[in-house]
Amino acid sequence: MLVYVKGSQEYEREIHRKFQSSKTTGEWFKPDKRLLVHIEKERSKFFEIVQKLSTDYENLKSRIENLEKK
Repeated sequence: MLVYVKGSQEYEREIHRKFQSSKTTGEWFKPDKRLLVHIEKERSKFFEIVQKLSTDYENLKSRIENLEKK
């Protein structure tokens, strides 16, 4: 698995239609350039979310530590 994308069944159908020419069987696709570009975009979105959560966590942790000092 190269990427996990949360979405509706309609979104999944859209992806299957969009990359129909690359589809092999079931949920598997041949790694053509268009598909790999799409995967990289989805991975970038995921890592942006993870980075934001990490920053939010560190900020919250710092605020809690400051409150505990009072």
